[in-house]
Amino acid sequence: MKATRFLWHEQNRSIKQDCRVTPNCWLPRGHPGECQPVSVQNYERGDYVKVEFPDETTGIGEWMWVRVRHCDDERQLVFGTLDNGPVNDYDSEIGLGSELAISYSRIRERKKPTEFTKQ
Repeated sequence: MKATRFLWHEQNRSIKQDCRVTPNCWLPRGHPGECQPVSVQNYERGDYVKVEFPDETTGIGEWMWVRVRHCDDERQLVFGTLDNGPVNDYDSEIGLGSELAISYSRIRERKKPTEFTKQ
């Protein structure tokens, strides 16, 4: 549900029909009833987020893990380090350990570091 609200919010912003009453309200401008803000993601330092990296050349995207350093909820960005080496080349612009800024809209999954350890 949170992802759907976020996508509606992004769509309304892109067509300049976003609500102007409450910041981050996912409903369209002039909606009836109370505003419903998109909830804050609260990504924490050390979390891992799975991010889609598209490849315009082949059209086949790749999913990679980024370790969160910090996030900016207002701009909806996660700043972190690429935690695995890409299979695709990406013109040698990114690789294992690259520092990245990732939009919340590109994040598909989140895990705590403990979720990667054998139990």
